[in-house]
Amino acid sequence: MGDFGKERLHSVVLRKHKEGASKSKKQALASPTIMDSPLHEKEKRNPISHPVKSRVQSLCITCLEKNNSCQTVRSRTKLMNVLIGKKKPQEVHSIFNSLTEEGHRPNLITYTTLLAALTLQKRFSSIRSLISKVEEHGMKPDSIFFNAMINAFSESGNIEESMKILNKMKESGCKPTTSTFNTLIKGYGIVGRPDESMKLLEIMSIENVRPNDRTYNILIRAWCDKGNISQAWNLVYKMMDYGLRPDVVTYNTLLRAYAQNGETNRAEEMILEMYSNNVKPNERTCGIIISGYSKEGNMAEALAFVYKMKDFGVHPNLVVFNALIKGFLDVMDTNGVDKVSSF
Repeated sequence: MGDFGKERLHSVVLRKHKEGASKSKKQALASPTIMDSPLHEKEKRNPISHPVKSRVQSLCITCLEKNNSCQTVRSRTKLMNVLIGKKKPQEVHSIFNSLTEEGHRPNLITYTTLLAALTLQKRFSSIRSLISKVEEHGMKPDSIFFNAMINAFSESGNIEESMKILNKMKESGCKPTTSTFNTLIKGYGIVGRPDESMKLLEIMSIENVRPNDRTYNILIRAWCDKGNISQAWNLVYKMMDYGLRPDVVTYNTLLRAYAQNGETNRAEEMILEMYSNNVKPNERTCGIIISGYSKEGNMAEALAFVYKMKDFGVHPNLVVFNALIKGFLDVMDTNGVDKVSSF
C-alpha cells in the first residue's frame, strides 16, 4: 500500500470512529484490492463479514451513480499509464490499492493498466485473479484488454492460453488486429515454436488482417533465435514481396544471428546491403559487429571497425567500449586496453 493510501485510510478510520460507526471502520480496513498485502493476510486469518448496506455506503457516490468511474479514477488511471511507460509497476499497484481503499471503482482501463504492470513484473500467477475481478464487476473486455491478456500469457510462455483468449475475443465480437497477431507470433517465438507462427501468418491472410514490418521482424527474430538463418532470409524475401522494406531492426536481427554463429565477417558484409536498401547502420548495428569480433578474439578487426564507424556517422558508445575492453582482456592484450582508453 502506498503512503498516500495509508494516510487516506487512516483519516477515514478516524472519522468513522468519531461518528461511532465501528462497523464502517472495519469495512474501510477491508476494502478489496487485487494485490495481496500484509493487511489482506490479516483479513484472511480473521475474516470479517460486512452488511450489504455498509458495503454500498463505503463506495464513491459518483462511481455508484454513474455506474462508471469518477474523475479521481480517470486521473489516477492516467498516472498509472505514465508509470507503466517509466517501467515503475510497483507504483502502479500502490495507486490502484489507494483507489479501492478510498471506495472508488476502477474502470476497465484501470484494470488493463494493472494487467500491464503484472506482466512487467512477471507476476503471471496473479493474472487469472485480475481477470476474475473484471468479470465479477460485470465489465465487458474490449480489444485492448483482450490484447493485454494475450500479451500477458504469451510473455509467461503459456501460448495455449493466449490462443484461448484469441478465440474468446472473436466470440465476444472484438476483431483481432495486427497487434494481436504480432503478440501471438512473439509468444510462439518465446517458446521456440516459430513454425506455429507461420500458421498465424496464414490466418491473418484469411481474416484480412494485414501484417506490418513488425510482424515480419518478429518472425525473422524467432527463426534467428532458433538458429535457422536461411528461413529468416526467406521471410525477408517474403516481406519484400508483400511490399514491405527491411529496416534497421530487420538487419540488426540478422547481423546478430551471424555474430552469434561466429560469422561476424558475414555480418559486416551486410552493411553494404543495408546501404543499397537505404538503411543506415545505427549504434546497435556497430555494437553487434564489434561484440562479435571481440567474442571471436579477432581484436584487430574489432578495432578496425571502430574507425569505420565514423564513416557511418555513428559514435562509439559504452557498449562498444565495454566489448572492446573485455575482448582485449580475454586475449590478455593490455596495450589494446590502453588504445581503447585513449579514444
